[in-house]
Amino acid sequence: MIAINNISFDYPITDEKTRTVLKNISLEIKEGESITVMGPNGSGKTTFARCLNGLLIPSKGKVIVDGLPTSEQANLTEIRRRVGMVFQNPDNQIVSATVEREIAFGLENLGKPYDEMHRIVDEMLEKFHLQQYRKRAPHYLSGGEKQKLAMAAVLAMRPSYLILDEPTSLLDPQSRKDILQLVRQFHSASLENDNSSITTIFITQFAEEALSADRLIIFYDGRIFMDGAPEKVFSNIKPLLEIGLEPPVKILMQNLVKRTSR
Repeated sequence: MIAINNISFDYPITDEKTRTVLKNISLEIKEGESITVMGPNGSGKTTFARCLNGLLIPSKGKVIVDGLPTSEQANLTEIRRRVGMVFQNPDNQIVSATVEREIAFGLENLGKPYDEMHRIVDEMLEKFHLQQYRKRAPHYLSGGEKQKLAMAAVLAMRPSYLILDEPTSLLDPQSRKDILQLVRQFHSASLENDNSSITTIFITQFAEEALSADRLIIFYDGRIFMDGAPEKVFSNIKPLLEIGLEPPVKILMQNLVKRTSR
């Protein structure tokens, strides 16, 4: 479980001034949950995500991952193994010269034996349909293929939690569909096929992508605006529209049908 206890985060503007981006956030992320996070630009979504694996340390409050506080430097290596993160732009996290080396990079840092590392790399290449690119330089891949590579490299390290920060925002419709299918696949069953599931925290601007989640959290002005089952949250059409978020067409049509049938 990830426990977020009354966290706030301030970005420095000058030596004397700061801007508060997160304001007294408290919630729990339970093992096996599928969570979608939405909110207008600047609402604190990405800052929140980066606090979950210790990339950012809250100015106030604590984030505790499976009993390990992110505020303690000694915990960060293990926390970042448990909480994997895929960024919006895969070019910001791909560092290796070939596709297979990128997947192996994190495994090498974990000290995995060569035979095990080779097996996991082969497994990831197959699951993400990247076998034909294993010797290719990542910059020759398409946007969707790069995003698959970034996911494969993170999931190769067997995280318990997977954060995806708007991974489909730069992709074409088919690549978006492919990434969403992969996210759902890895949420429903772990890579080890041991009946445990990976907890997913999926940040998006596309309301339709939230409907398959167990839980939808809406951020606004650094605070949690709504938190609940996606269809229930999206049924609050007026307040969502007031903060600049439009519910999925499916929900809008259902609401229209209800209104016209009265």
